[in-house]
Amino acid sequence: MPEPSYSLTDLRDIAEPPPVSWWPPAPGVWLIGGLIIVWVIVVVAVLIIRHRRNAYRRQALAELESLKARFSGSASDR
Repeated sequence: MPEPSYSLTDLRDIAEPPPVSWWPPAPGVWLIGGLIIVWVIVVVAVLIIRHRRNAYRRQALAELESLKARFSGSASDR
């Protein structure tokens, strides 16, 4: 049986795989992106609802400020 010859000339370069493409993203990226979009929509909806529900408070505070300004001005006139 012949002895194998180990020579550097028999070596070949390492084959590199092609680079990983950034598109299409993995399913987890789509899931996280979808959850973020849903979360943003829910937060915006809650903020709009809260703003509308507090409209009467803002109106009452504005009225109180106008009454305070009107009566504080007339009290100094006395």
